[in-house]
Amino acid sequence: MISLFKQQKRLQNILSFIHQNYYKSISLQDIAESGNMSIAQCYRYFKMIVKMSPYDYLIHYRLLKSIDYLLGSTFNITEISEKVGFQ
Repeated sequence: MISLFKQQKRLQNILSFIHQNYYKSISLQDIAESGNMSIAQCYRYFKMIVKMSPYDYLIHYRLLKSIDYLLGSTFNITEISEKVGFQ
């Protein structure tokens, strides 16, 4: 069984990776590697802890960043979508 500290560190690494790279094209493989896990492990672990899949979390985070841009910049929707990683 993985210690609580190790689990917290894995989650912290995954979230940090997403938060630092949300504007790039990120695959589930990239997210899993940031937590030093297989794709299946990452998906199950993340869903168990965060209550959504890693990819759903990425989309959610991108939407939150989009709101920040909409409220605090003069960029248009297309520019904002590109800045937050929507293609």
